[in-house]
Amino acid sequence: MLPEPALTAALAASQARIQSMALVHEFLYRADDLAQVRLDAYLAELLDFLHLSHNSDERPVQLSTDLHPLVLEAREATSFGLLVNELVSNAHKHAFRGPGPGHLHVSLSPRPTGFQLCVIDNGVGLPSGGGGGRVPLARVAARAPAR
Repeated sequence: MLPEPALTAALAASQARIQSMALVHEFLYRADDLAQVRLDAYLAELLDFLHLSHNSDERPVQLSTDLHPLVLEAREATSFGLLVNELVSNAHKHAFRGPGPGHLHVSLSPRPTGFQLCVIDNGVGLPSGGGGGRVPLARVAARAPAR
């Protein structure tokens, strides 16, 4: 007997969260500086993992990225990875319900007081009155990596 779909989905979501945290530790292990994570490289690996986990032949989604080099403190990178995990997982789960392929674009760019993360999809959108538009979720300071 196969497990219930809700149980399977919950286990897959937990696996993705654990993987996003494990990737931070893997990056720290490989890095010269144990206190900082190259956010662009971390996001590239995390997004590849999430894309492989969520993409299917029934609902194919193309992933594109524009990730600028940035460094983030390790303790903040874990929380940031969980946030990206939720945004991307929710896009796969809720945005792509209609026929045809979907597109998900993730960008990370520096700003004078930190950085900007954008997760954009061409999915079905929010229900009317759903409060669409940009919502600032958090302010986190990041800087360009030392050369």
